[in-house]
Amino acid sequence: MFWTVMWTIAGCAALWWLWAHLWVSSLPRARWWRTALALFSLAQIAALAWVLAPSRVPVEMPTAVRAWVYIWNMLALPIGVLLGVVCVAGWCAWALVRRARRRAPGPTASPTAGPTPEGPRMTRRQLLAASAVAAPPVLGGVGLAKGLWELDHFRVRDIDVPLAGLPADLEGATFAHVTDVHAGRYTRGTVLREIARRVNSLRCDAILMTGDLIDRDLSDLPEALAMVARFDRPVYLCEGNHDLFESREGFASGVRAAGFPLLRNQADTLRIRGVPVQMLGIRWGGQGRGRGASVDEHLRDIDHLRDPDAFQVLLAHHPHAFDGATRLGIPLTLGGHTHGGQLMLSDDAGAGPLLYRYWSGLYRARGPAGRDSASVISNGVGNWFPLRLNAPAEIVRVTLRRA
Repeated sequence: MFWTVMWTIAGCAALWWLWAHLWVSSLPRARWWRTALALFSLAQIAALAWVLAPSRVPVEMPTAVRAWVYIWNMLALPIGVLLGVVCVAGWCAWALVRRARRRAPGPTASPTAGPTPEGPRMTRRQLLAASAVAAPPVLGGVGLAKGLWELDHFRVRDIDVPLAGLPADLEGATFAHVTDVHAGRYTRGTVLREIARRVNSLRCDAILMTGDLIDRDLSDLPEALAMVARFDRPVYLCEGNHDLFESREGFASGVRAAGFPLLRNQADTLRIRGVPVQMLGIRWGGQGRGRGASVDEHLRDIDHLRDPDAFQVLLAHHPHAFDGATRLGIPLTLGGHTHGGQLMLSDDAGAGPLLYRYWSGLYRARGPAGRDSASVISNGVGNWFPLRLNAPAEIVRVTLRRA
């Protein structure tokens, strides 16, 4: 549904923008402008066809070209067209007001020398036409430059998690929360090596990964696992939706063959500072007991595995697993999937809060038995979409504190 809506919006915007090409007829050197815009539009159509039919094109698409296709069709063109529509509506309203004023009765002004009304009006039309047609390419160019820069950059964010009842020996214990690596077209090579280096530099007690290790293709799994192999602390993983696009079992067998614990409605216990810490990992929804299995059903599947004498940490790709974890009294849940909202107008406005109850940072709740529960949702360190806005890629260092 998401992609259907996005491509429908992009298609409507493209039709409007093509119609706007007719406006350049009023510009100087109109023939040159029409030719340039026609070639530009044909290039967009060819690039989009290349993205939508990758299996038929033997040549790998350059990252910059793929990024441009997404930014142009899903952001620059729709936003540019929206701005164009607003400008056209404003100009029409202004023209109507001006015409009404001309028709209003009043003293007759004597003729004066100077330019005729048609001169300024034509100039304004030319400016409007040029702005409407130029806005999408300009926005696309700015977005592409910003997006390509962000593909190689991420931050380390520190989040303290206060919990009542935390074992005294776990005060100050730390986890490196790594999620949404999306190893593949946008996250690869030196970026993966830098992720491993930065994680190791944190010297955490364990490294917890909450899904979407790869972006789509299992052919990217070996390079992703090579990154995991560089980690110098115990590591646990759960699966995310992107991991399963090609093959759920293929992903699982690849991870386990490399010797890493992938928790799929399973549990494992690690001793940290002498305290048993139980890692609980749930499967991605829709493939548990049946095709319609929900997060709560997956939680019920692991409920009987819980060790009441251990501090429990739930690894769940979807952030809304926190609700069920709170009802079960699980003290800490780590999640991802949201990319921090990906495109946010501010810390509290944007795609994140529109789509999710929990989208970035620390959330706290109290369960039915009065137990403290907390969830940390990371923006993710990798990218499946080549542009972020107020939702920087990140590794999160989670530090446990006694409330």
